[in-house]
Amino acid sequence: SYSSCEILITVSGDRTDKIYIESVAKDLNHTLNDYGYTVSHISVPTPGEHPNTAQMKSILLLFRIFGTLSLLLSAMLVFSMISAIIKEQRKQIAIMKSMGATFHQVTKMYYLFVIILGMVSSIIAVPTATFMSKSLSDFTASILVFTICDRSIPLSAYFIQIAIALFIPVLASTFPILNSCRMSVNKGLHDIEKSKRRFKRYFIEILLSKLTLHSAGFSMG
Repeated sequence: SYSSCEILITVSGDRTDKIYIESVAKDLNHTLNDYGYTVSHISVPTPGEHPNTAQMKSILLLFRIFGTLSLLLSAMLVFSMISAIIKEQRKQIAIMKSMGATFHQVTKMYYLFVIILGMVSSIIAVPTATFMSKSLSDFTASILVFTICDRSIPLSAYFIQIAIALFIPVLASTFPILNSCRMSVNKGLHDIEKSKRRFKRYFIEILLSKLTLHSAGFSMG
């Protein structure tokens, strides 16, 4: 019967020279063969890198992908939310403009709302992201077997998060804000009246359908 084992060696020379390390491993292979041992595999990791560097890079790539997708979905959510809010407030915008409000005054009001929304979200998200990142780093270190020497987060990371929380919502809401605030007073009030007429017609259709079904059920009974 044959038994297998793993031998870990450390060279005494230049530990950053991979060619030198491979030559030492080959010499050791020849020596073991002379003593009757068979070496099935020789693995020389990249000097200066952790053995699980490839796994760590894969995890970081997944984090980047999920972060980018989350950012895009957040921008779409802000776009949809601001579009719905402004759509419901077209009559108010038309009334404000009829009373003398300028295009810049109305847009500043909505941009201020979006900026406040971004500030509130950053107040909640930044401390949560800091706590979760440290916990996730400890979990990853325990799996990939490495020691975290410095747990501090650079200030630039906080500035980037705050800038994203303020800039992305403003960018995502620019089109619905500008499109609705450029609307004329006549068009704004006309759209409201059309919406009311559509709602009334829809309500009447539902009422008539219910009365028809009720009459049909009554006659069948």
